[in-house]
Amino acid sequence: MMMTQRGSLGTSLRGDSANYYAELKSGMGDRTPVFFNVFGFDVGLITATAVEHSDGSRQGIRDALEKLKDLPAINGPVTYTPQDHTGQDARSIALAKLQNGKPIPAE
Repeated sequence: MMMTQRGSLGTSLRGDSANYYAELKSGMGDRTPVFFNVFGFDVGLITATAVEHSDGSRQGIRDALEKLKDLPAINGPVTYTPQDHTGQDARSIALAKLQNGKPIPAE
């Protein structure tokens, strides 16, 4: 048993995380995404949402970022506030176990 980022569990997750992971994997020619690919995908989701909800200025994008609340992403929902730029909380962590050398969600 181990704690891990949700993104390391790939399509064995359910919901938005699994759907986004499958989209990322397909976009990579069905290669298994590594940890940095997963975080990069999430950064793309965050950036696209912030730009879409801003006036395009630096301050406008920052303001839009600080209003993000529970944006679905591979590693779990993303929330920013003016006081907290961490983005993710305990919901980005999952309990996993190894099965045939691969992490899967622990039941």
